[in-house]
Amino acid sequence: MTMKMKKFSWTVMLTLVLGCTVALGGAEATIRLEILKQYDPDVVNAKRPSWSGIREADILDLREHPKRDADLAKLMFDPTKLSDEQKEIITKWVRGGHNKLFLTGANIARYAGILGIEHSEIRVSGGSGSIPLLLSKGSPVGIGIGDLTVPADLKITEGEAPVFIWYSPKESSLQDPIIVARYDTAEKPAAMGSFRVGKTKVFFEGLRGQDGLDSYRLRLNWNTWRIGLRVPGARETIPIGPDEVLPYPPYPGAVPSGVYSVKVNGQPVFVHDFPTYGSAADKTGAPGDMAYAHFAMRGKVTVSVTLKTGKVNSCTVSPLAYGITPRMNGNTVTFELDRPRYLIAFINEPASFNSSGLMLFAEAPEKNPPTLGDSNVTNILDYGVDSTGKTVETAKINKAITDVATKPGGGVLYFPKYGVYRTGTIMMKSNVTLYVEAGALIQGSSDRADYPVVSNGSGWGNACLIFFKDCENASLMGRGTIDGAGYPELRATVRGGGRGIYGYKLGKSRNILFQDLILRRAAKWTVHLFDCDYFTSRNVKIINRKTKQNEDIYDFDVSRHILIENGFGLTMDDFFTMKGTPGATGQPIEDIVVKGFVGYGYDSGLAIGYTNSESNYKYIKDVVLEDVHNISNLIDHGVFLSFTPGSATQYQDTIVKPLENFRFVNWTFEEGGFIYISAGDASFKNFSFENCTVYGEMSPGKISGKNFEGLSFKNLRINGELIDSAEKLKKAGIDIMVPATFAP
Repeated sequence: MTMKMKKFSWTVMLTLVLGCTVALGGAEATIRLEILKQYDPDVVNAKRPSWSGIREADILDLREHPKRDADLAKLMFDPTKLSDEQKEIITKWVRGGHNKLFLTGANIARYAGILGIEHSEIRVSGGSGSIPLLLSKGSPVGIGIGDLTVPADLKITEGEAPVFIWYSPKESSLQDPIIVARYDTAEKPAAMGSFRVGKTKVFFEGLRGQDGLDSYRLRLNWNTWRIGLRVPGARETIPIGPDEVLPYPPYPGAVPSGVYSVKVNGQPVFVHDFPTYGSAADKTGAPGDMAYAHFAMRGKVTVSVTLKTGKVNSCTVSPLAYGITPRMNGNTVTFELDRPRYLIAFINEPASFNSSGLMLFAEAPEKNPPTLGDSNVTNILDYGVDSTGKTVETAKINKAITDVATKPGGGVLYFPKYGVYRTGTIMMKSNVTLYVEAGALIQGSSDRADYPVVSNGSGWGNACLIFFKDCENASLMGRGTIDGAGYPELRATVRGGGRGIYGYKLGKSRNILFQDLILRRAAKWTVHLFDCDYFTSRNVKIINRKTKQNEDIYDFDVSRHILIENGFGLTMDDFFTMKGTPGATGQPIEDIVVKGFVGYGYDSGLAIGYTNSESNYKYIKDVVLEDVHNISNLIDHGVFLSFTPGSATQYQDTIVKPLENFRFVNWTFEEGGFIYISAGDASFKNFSFENCTVYGEMSPGKISGKNFEGLSFKNLRINGELIDSAEKLKKAGIDIMVPATFAP
């Protein structure tokens, strides 16, 4: 293929060792470079990792002493001079996971036979020399040299190792998973990365520096970082290659599960114990505790869950809609994931809200995270906060937020990993991103006095953990965790009749983003939006308790233009509620989109209508819930819209507010009820249910109303049966009393 540049064309061709040729084809795309830049003197002078060279004379001894006492092992022999016995020993050894290996780019081809990989060359017309290349089965390849761009979607179908490119131009770019380290004064950058051979992780690099540059020290410091040792001042961008996994580190003091261990592609993933307080006797490791594991993945991976005691007799992986069939062998369950998913594995127990279960949060790699050292990033540690979690640092955190907000364009307040940051109410400001790195925890204080009552903009005061009041363009982001200390610490506040400590209150705010975080243990409503516009929640996992109620996942309170994308929620209450609380002045609720959500709860999926005190909205319209999977709504229904007194509960008043244009698409239900709509005198128009599935038995439901128009069902299946008539719907347990259309 001919690739056009600004002034002339270059032809790029991959010539495989296997003898076939693959042309670089497809749409052109500029491929960005990730760099590790601006090493400071502390990094250049950092401690070197220890090495152990494997020479020809050492090979026979590897049978009896396979483990080398060093951070990294390096192959240092001529493979062409080995005996057959030596080749057999070293080939088995490199796959055994005894040590991490290191290779320079020049040695990739030299040891290809020992490693069991395919290698090749890339030749660039108009350029000089050739570049070693490892080919990965099914992985994308990208190369950029000067102004040359190569399509990022090229697929290589031979070989098993990730792509490796060793190149030398000063300003080059290439596709993930390659990470490039560049010294500030280096003339030529370095390509570095890793791949697996059996159980062994192999690191490689190709570095060329200016004369006089301590490139050897720089290379060693790079590998110090790559093997997980801290390098001060380094920019910590984490690579994930094709068919690879990145386990997220636990925060300090995280309690491991006493029930489960998890591996993904053979790599251990930390499993957090998560007490749900389903009973007074609940404690760490007791029945009723849940657990969760969190990791990033790309491509297809194998997940293994092992019971620490006992044998696996049964296993269900929910949502059932994903069609995951686990394999059981002894005390281990194994299954494949071909894309990121949020799941619950129920082992030796029914798939129910009353069971324990293991939550698995498999993410796509994080995109363009902020980095310490960037000009717009402020490290919270610069404010002298305690990162051990022993001191409540509310004042310092709020001072840092205010300082970031006053900068031109705002910026990022960064909470680094390996820290626990205890706080009371955080007051967010416009143009500020609060970023919590994976392995960091913002821990809510357990003292009610640390949460003052603050008006939400309506005159109704609330106490909460994080408050957005009159904010614009602000965000909570990161793969870390924020914990609200909602129980047992602050639980008495709610049970004692007070309003409790909310999780995240947004009052009269616009353009707010929540992304990637795990939000745990709210004492009351988790995310409450009052008179807000343009709120987005993406890849957010909310996990609360299994006792008492009042910690809804999302409350849309006279708010508009909401997107919930790819989320998860565990709660004793509702997933989504729509309301107009005291202080609302008749604003509408509209343009609410949920696209991709896994819910595991006790009450309703979508709820509207409890009392007149929460009906201070003008109307609700244009609501879409798509690809929503309710693992459980144990005692209630996926859709609970009750506008009549005494229906389903004892405390409804008559509500007469119009609802219009509700679409439920690809919605599945596994436990509890499907639909309960009691519209009364209110106007309900254009409600459609498309490709909805109820697995197994469900609680009885109904659909009634005096002014109900445009109800339709398409491809509705309940307990395996296609429901194509009102009679079948009634027989399935939903008492329908309004006109409706049905289609296969």
